[in-house]
Amino acid sequence: ASGSTKKKKKHNNDNDDNTTCEDKKVIQQEKQGQKQNQPTLRINVIDLCSGHGLTGMLFAACNPPSKNRIVNTILVDQTEPPSHKVLREMLEGVCPWLKEDGSIQFESMPLEDFGKMKREEEEGKEEEEEEE
Repeated sequence: ASGSTKKKKKHNNDNDDNTTCEDKKVIQQEKQGQKQNQPTLRINVIDLCSGHGLTGMLFAACNPPSKNRIVNTILVDQTEPPSHKVLREMLEGVCPWLKEDGSIQFESMPLEDFGKMKREEEEGKEEEEEEE
């Protein structure tokens, strides 16, 4: 015998702690309640000089809406090319949430006009907040 003593390692299983099944249920319900009470996150993606819009549409496709997340994608270019419609229909075939109203918009306008429109929207929101 080498004279060394070996300590038994205690594995941390569910049965090893003092938490009862009822306690675990309460903890799980609290976690679920916290998830349900989370505010909705609004994500606005603006793809400038978007061409056919594939980059912006792929972002929308990879980020489906959920209870707590809404993704809106605005594609901006001077003209909407025919390829946009073809690509969008193909993506909608595998990502049906892209068909939802407002999830993807194509704005055909010069960047300067889009910038002006967005500034006016922001100024309008600020005025509404000041009135409240």
